[in-house]
Amino acid sequence: MRISELKRTVNFVKQAVIDPNIPSLFQQLIQVLQQNARMQPGQQPQPITQQKTTLIAAIKSIRPETLTLNERRLLKTFIDMDVMGDSGVDKVNRIFADHNLDPIGAVNAFNEMQQKYARLISTASEILKILEPIDVAVIETDIEDGHAVLQITFKGKATMGSVTDWREYSEQWWRIVRSFGLLTDTTADQAKILSFQQGSVIVEVSAVYILVKAIGLAADKIMSVIERLLDLRKKIHEIKQLDLTNKQIERDLEKEADAFVENKMSQITQHVIAEINKAKAEDGEVKNSLQISIKDLYQFLDRGGTVDCRLRLMDKEPEEAKQLRDVYGEIRTLETRIEELKLLTDGKDKER
Repeated sequence: MRISELKRTVNFVKQAVIDPNIPSLFQQLIQVLQQNARMQPGQQPQPITQQKTTLIAAIKSIRPETLTLNERRLLKTFIDMDVMGDSGVDKVNRIFADHNLDPIGAVNAFNEMQQKYARLISTASEILKILEPIDVAVIETDIEDGHAVLQITFKGKATMGSVTDWREYSEQWWRIVRSFGLLTDTTADQAKILSFQQGSVIVEVSAVYILVKAIGLAADKIMSVIERLLDLRKKIHEIKQLDLTNKQIERDLEKEADAFVENKMSQITQHVIAEINKAKAEDGEVKNSLQISIKDLYQFLDRGGTVDCRLRLMDKEPEEAKQLRDVYGEIRTLETRIEELKLLTDGKDKER
């Protein structure tokens, strides 16, 4: 973990939680629920629509997926992230559903959520005070001007467990960087390895904005394909469970899944070239090399590997940096949805 990642995480907490004063929104709702719990027979309960709507809007606007992988890991040490974003909204709605006729039960549940946010604010506020005098730009000397850091995480089935895996993935990622370099008129030598981190192995590669953006655009499209493919695989699995006499349906669907991936890889190649460097559209070497690398990237992501982006913390970000944040933020959103789909599928398999 770097100081810049810590500072970015607590700044996120300030903007998303402290500034909107989310604990006070919980308190406003709790007060009305407590008053309703003390009602005498025949009295009309006070409406809670406004307090509920305001709280849900504030929780929904918290988007942890805009943080990098390391920053989200850090945030998880401060708070249960299930109380944030869409999952937080679901939790609020479940409390109302579970305690529809029990205001005190709802009060207790909302008090628990409020306390989690209060502890987060207390921790983040203390860290903000400590970090305020530190010039992060001086610390982030590993990121050159005009560069971003591509964070490649080898996890899931894409874990590096042996030297053989290391060699295979090293060659694969060399091809990926080289191919996207051909598209962006950069060379593999310009992409510098900054660090290897333990745990799930994370390799950090510093490269120019355009190269990191091109890989991000491809990864974004690939993650959408993986999401749709998971849904298709789930349907194939459900059909197999029917144990039909006619097995041709299953074989046809398997073929359709393979054809779907092949077709999408070609489309992604064309999209990335058109978006990044139209002048390369008729360059056969670039097109063929890129399509092979996009298939490599698909295999890596489909096996559970991830790509992320780390940027320098600046008061005024260039437009290229903002675009990178948007691209990789969308990738992180897709990662969350894919993990949910995998959990859903795994759960159904266990039930059977």
